[in-house]
Amino acid sequence: RRTSKTSPVDISRDARRLLFIANPTNLVVSGNDLTAQIYAFELPDGPAQLISTNRHGLPGADLDGVVPAINSDGSLIAWDSPDEELVPDDSNRAWDVFIRNLETGDTRLISARHPLLPQATSRMITSFSRQSISSNGRLMAYTELDVEKNAGRTFSDIAARNLFVRY
Repeated sequence: RRTSKTSPVDISRDARRLLFIANPTNLVVSGNDLTAQIYAFELPDGPAQLISTNRHGLPGADLDGVVPAINSDGSLIAWDSPDEELVPDDSNRAWDVFIRNLETGDTRLISARHPLLPQATSRMITSFSRQSISSNGRLMAYTELDVEKNAGRTFSDIAARNLFVRY
């Protein structure tokens, strides 16, 4: 399939899903506003699926330069985005880490603070790599830098999130 711009691809270890970022006009019926979006392709010849939709089913923010992660069986895809419409109650006006379960369609905010911690969430910069999701899909690791609280710091905090626990 032809796209106008694609990023490096990633594939699940079981070779079931191919993951890539592109700004195509011909991959999915819902179309695209020519912003870079995340797509998964069922192998060997399944349809392409737009992954980075917001909670209204529309393409999310432009993800040019984002490097998504996929777990070993291809059921979980993680990415970072500034889009506040991916999940309800994302109001920190910052890039956050999200994960979508392709089996259920559920999208979760992963970089949210734990509810037992003090209410001190501010705008944070988050990032992770392609290998950030554990092979069993239980843990995800990412880094975060709170730009308001850590002015002058030149390092980030490392966070690990148990994906089996909801909060």
